[in-house]
Amino acid sequence: SCTANQSCKSLASKGTATLAKKACTGSQSCQDAAKDNDSKFTVGEESCTENQSCKKAGDDGDATIGENSCTASKSCSGLGAKGKAIVGNGSCTGDESCSKAGEEGDITIGDNSCTGGKACKDLKKDTIVIGNNSCTCYECCKCLDDGDIIPDNSCTQSGECCSGSSRKGAYLSALKATAAASAVTWTTFAERTSSGTFTTSYSGAAIAEHMNQDPNRIIHRHCSTCTASTHKDIYYKRITSVPAQSAFTGHATDFVNLFTDNWMTTPSNVLNTDFKLYSTYDDAINNVNEWTYCNYDDPTVGFPRDCGPNGKIDHQWSKSTTRTWVFEVEGTPRSETNPVGPGGDPHFTTWNNEHFEYHGQCDLTLVKDAEFAEGLGLDIHIRTKVVRYWSYIK
Repeated sequence: SCTANQSCKSLASKGTATLAKKACTGSQSCQDAAKDNDSKFTVGEESCTENQSCKKAGDDGDATIGENSCTASKSCSGLGAKGKAIVGNGSCTGDESCSKAGEEGDITIGDNSCTGGKACKDLKKDTIVIGNNSCTCYECCKCLDDGDIIPDNSCTQSGECCSGSSRKGAYLSALKATAAASAVTWTTFAERTSSGTFTTSYSGAAIAEHMNQDPNRIIHRHCSTCTASTHKDIYYKRITSVPAQSAFTGHATDFVNLFTDNWMTTPSNVLNTDFKLYSTYDDAINNVNEWTYCNYDDPTVGFPRDCGPNGKIDHQWSKSTTRTWVFEVEGTPRSETNPVGPGGDPHFTTWNNEHFEYHGQCDLTLVKDAEFAEGLGLDIHIRTKVVRYWSYIK
């Protein structure tokens, strides 16, 4: 590493440098890398091999550059100025392809991206994320600005995302929404497959409990066989708390059944009072473009009956006996198949599904939580007693 003229000049000044083999071999290739302000510089194998290829990389911040990257003249010039830069494998190989990238902020560039001449030349400001195999044509990402997120395999044709410095605003917003939704961890709780198999993975009580604890309170339905484009993906965002299981005394037997087979107004399920509907995850997070129409109360017809963005749209509902769909919730609900607590002689199961035994005679604190029930607190003790050569919970 650092074998060419000035290749490690000012490398990780006042910070940390980690260099793999064959890195920074071009003339001035690591010049001013990660200079000052708790700097840190990491370079993969065979990286920064051309003239000034890593010039000012990570200036005033961190810089992480993957294998075989920044190989062309000025390909990483100005990368991550006043911020942080991460470049994937084989990226920024075109003439000036990352020039001025990340100015005054962060920039993340995926594998095999920004390979065309000047493709990422004017990337700047705050945070920009470019996925793998994206921005591969001439100036096709020239217009990107702070907050833009480009998923994998996107912005690969001239005029698709940028026309010179002009932005295709609606298209870029859609790409950002797609990237945001795909980054979320979703857990399926009910689905009907293309073969007609209907399954539920969690009870209504478990999903209701999770929704009441989750900060975003969002359920996503994807319906691959729905004919209306507006109903392929719908995001249900809860406004009020989901009622307790005891409130489900009508056609909807629990919170899951409300979606799969019986879309009802009771208990507490009214549009723009108890919940809102959106066409994209980004809209749901930002509370914009909510749907304006909904109907309910047709037994054996599931979510969303004829609800629509601006009016009634028929025959797009879910049902345990029709169409192919999946319901999923953000995050991971608490497992119902592995209950916590003690038992036996004595066996213990934790919330992390860890199992252990303790054979002794004493008083034990089983559960303690000072913040339980808004500060009322919870403190449960048990007593074990020795019997012969083992003990049990008395």
